[in-house]
Amino acid sequence: MTSPRRGHLMFTALSGLLIMGITTARPLIQIEGQLKEIKANPSWFILLRNVDTGSIVPWMLDLQGPFVHWSVFPEGHDYQIIASEMRFNDNTVLHNVCDIEDGIVSGRSLQITLKGQLTPTSDTFDCRKMSWSDS
Repeated sequence: MTSPRRGHLMFTALSGLLIMGITTARPLIQIEGQLKEIKANPSWFILLRNVDTGSIVPWMLDLQGPFVHWSVFPEGHDYQIIASEMRFNDNTVLHNVCDIEDGIVSGRSLQITLKGQLTPTSDTFDCRKMSWSDS
């Protein structure tokens, strides 16, 4: 008799939790890039505020390759994106990148996919957004 692999056990345990309706999830912001070209070495600055505690956490994401993936973890169930800026090495700054600066987000995760050519001109790339409830 062979013993189950560790990954299988974890998958089974997580599947059981999901079937029983038990979640341990918290909000997540996933950012993916499927980019044809990147110019001027951009960095994406995201500033998150925990609504419950008032704490503010900065995230700096360097966009160095055509296929990128980041996960940003808000600290609490309720959060607010108070800044979303992309800075390029030619001193260009794009504000409210992907139009994600908004009101208070309660228990929702967000996935953002960047497509196209990432340049200091915002009309050369698209942001595709999807959100879902964590509860």
